[in-house]
Amino acid sequence: MSFQIRGGDLVVTLDTETAATGFGWQEQPAEPATAVPRFKLEGRPAVVTDVLVANSTLTAVLRGDEVEGRWHLRPGPEAITSVIEVEGAATDVGVEVWLPFPMLAAIHHLTGQNWSARIDASCPVGAEAGIALGAGRPTHQLAAVEAGDFAIAVIGLSEYTKYIPGTHAAIWSTGAYRDEQGLWLGIECVSGVPMELSAQRDLTAVIDRYCGSLQERVGVLPREQDSTVPAWLDDIKVMVSFDLWRDTGEIAHTFDHVGAFCRDLTDLGVQDGVAIRLQGFQGPSGSRYPVFDPADELGGSDGLRAVADAVHSGGHRLMAHGNVWGMDPYVESFAAIEHLALPYDRLYERISTGQVGPYDGWPGAFPVIPTGYDSGFVEMRPQAPTASLVAFETLPLPDEMDAVLTIAGVQDFPSGVMWAVVNGREVQSSPGAFARGDRIRFRFRFRFTPEKNVVQLKFLDGIPDLSRATYRLNGSVKGGQVWSHPLVRADITHPEWIAITRNNLGRVAKEYGVDILYLDGLEVARPDERAVFDALRDDLPGAVFAGEASSELGYDVFRLTNTSSDGLPPSDTPYGVSDFAKRLHERFTRLMHPGHYFVPLSAPEVAEEGDQEVSEDDEQALPEAVGQPVPEHIERLLAEGPRWGLFPAVFLNYRDYGLDDGAKQVILEATQG
Repeated sequence: MSFQIRGGDLVVTLDTETAATGFGWQEQPAEPATAVPRFKLEGRPAVVTDVLVANSTLTAVLRGDEVEGRWHLRPGPEAITSVIEVEGAATDVGVEVWLPFPMLAAIHHLTGQNWSARIDASCPVGAEAGIALGAGRPTHQLAAVEAGDFAIAVIGLSEYTKYIPGTHAAIWSTGAYRDEQGLWLGIECVSGVPMELSAQRDLTAVIDRYCGSLQERVGVLPREQDSTVPAWLDDIKVMVSFDLWRDTGEIAHTFDHVGAFCRDLTDLGVQDGVAIRLQGFQGPSGSRYPVFDPADELGGSDGLRAVADAVHSGGHRLMAHGNVWGMDPYVESFAAIEHLALPYDRLYERISTGQVGPYDGWPGAFPVIPTGYDSGFVEMRPQAPTASLVAFETLPLPDEMDAVLTIAGVQDFPSGVMWAVVNGREVQSSPGAFARGDRIRFRFRFRFTPEKNVVQLKFLDGIPDLSRATYRLNGSVKGGQVWSHPLVRADITHPEWIAITRNNLGRVAKEYGVDILYLDGLEVARPDERAVFDALRDDLPGAVFAGEASSELGYDVFRLTNTSSDGLPPSDTPYGVSDFAKRLHERFTRLMHPGHYFVPLSAPEVAEEGDQEVSEDDEQALPEAVGQPVPEHIERLLAEGPRWGLFPAVFLNYRDYGLDDGAKQVILEATQG
C-alpha cells in the first residue's frame, strides 16, 4: 500500500510497508518507488520500522542502535516540509537522510565554488566517486534535482543559529552519488530543522524559489534590487593583494611599496580596474584587533593616506582586511575589554571558533594538532632574579609550536601582576593569581620557535623572588592547514562592542577612503551577527563589503574561501559539472575568485621544481610567493574564467621582485583585454 501527499506541484509517494519513496510532478504519478531513503541519527544508521498517516502528514518511525526518531512529511500550499527529529535528544544533534531518485534525474550539488557538481547516470558507480556530505563549505541551504519535465528544489530552513556537531561550521550540508539503484541526494542538518521540497519548472525557477526564501528569512536582496551597490563595481577587473605585516612578525611590505606599485600601474597605462587589497596594515596579520589604526612601522597614518591617494588618483579601489568579532588576547589593552569575551562552548563550535584560553575564538591552528610535547618543570635561571624585568632562555625545542607556559616557585609576590612576553605575544596573569599560590599558568598559548626561546617577565605591584622559580611548557599544538594569530571571540551583539567596532574599524575605513571592506569570517545570515554588520554599512554607505562566510548570501563582492585551487572546475572529476552555482551567485555577486592566497601563482621553490599548481601542503609557503603565475594555470583562468564568473587575482611579493612579468601579464590582459 502506498500513500501520496502533495505540496504545490510536487507529489511524494511513500510505500507504507517498505518506505520506498518516489517524486512526481503535478498530477502525474511518481516513478515506481523501489528505493528506500537511508537515515542516520546522531551518526548511527536507522531504518524505517513503521509509517503513520495522520491529518495528511506522513510520519516514518526510525530506529537504530539505541536511537529513535521520526521523519515527518507535511503538505503545504506551495511545498512539502520535511523534518527529521531525534527522540529524547538532550542537545542539538545531527541527522542525515539520503533521498533516492531515478537514473533519468540529475542532481546539482553546490560546491562552495562558482560551479556545481552534476551527478547523473553517466557518473561512476559508488559513493567514493560522488560528493561526500560536508565537501566544500557552502553557506547555501540548497540542492536541485532535474527529474525529466520538472525540477525539485530542496531548500534548508535553518535560521543559521545551529551547527551540525562534529563539523566545521556546517549549518546544512549536502552530498550526492550514483549506485546500481539510482541517484542519491544526501542532506545533513540538526535534528528538528525543517527543509522544504517543491516542484519547479526548471533550474531557473529553483533559483527563483530559493532567492525568495532568502529574502523572506534573511533579508537578502538580489544585486539588481540593492540600491547601495556603487556603479564603479562593474569597472573592477583584477585584484592585487599585498601582505604587509605577516603574522610571523616579518614586515613584507610597507605603505611605500604599495604607493610604488600604483605608480607602476600608471606607467603601464592601467588607469582603472584594479582592486588593491591590504592585509596586516594595523600590525601583524590577525593581531591588535579591534584596533585598526595603521601601524607606525609600516608608515603610519601619513603612509596609508598617501596609499589611498595614489590608489584613487589612478582610478583604482582600496580594499582593507578587517574583522568584527575578534579580540587579540596578547596585547595589554585586552584587559579593558575582556568582559566582552564569549566563554567557550564546545557544543556550538562554528567558523573561526574553537577554544582560546577560557574563551570562544579562533585558536590560530586549524585543525588543531597536539604535539604531546611536555618539558616538565625546568629550572628558570634568570639573571637578576629580583629585578622588575627578567628574562630567561627555554630549553631547545624540537619544532615550532604553540604551548602553554607555567611559571612556578614565585615567592614574595602575593598581590602582584606578572606579564610574560614571548616572540611578540604578551599575556597578563589573572588578578589575584599569586594570592592563591606560587605559580601561574598563563591562559593563552605562546608561539615558540625551534631551538631556544627568550621569555621576558614584567611585574606590577611588587617584585617577586624568582631564585627558586621553574617553568613548564605543555599543552602544545602545531599548525595544520592554517596557522595564524589566535583571537578571542567577542559578544558582537553587545552595544559596547558595536560601538568599539564603529570607533575603530569603521572610523579607519572612513578616514582613509576604503572602498571595499573585507570582513573575515563574518556570517551575516546569523541574526546575532547582523547588528554589527548593519552598523558598519550605515557608517560607510559608499563602501562595498566582502566576506568569507557571508559571500554566498549576497553580501560579498569577492568570493573568498580557504582553497588552493584557481576556482575553475577540476579537469579530472568523476562527476559532471554545471553552471547552477554561477547562475545563483550572479544574482547577488558580480566578481568572484576563490582563495585567501589567490592562486595561481608560484613560490620560487615551487616554480624551480616545475610544479604546475600549489597544493595544500604548499600553502604555508605562499606568503613567500611572487606574483609569477604558472603559465598553464593563467592561460586556463583567462580563457575559462569568464564562463564561470571568475576574475584573476595576484598575490605580490613586490618588495623582492617588484611588478614581475607574470603579474604584469595578468593585470594587462585583465584590464586591457
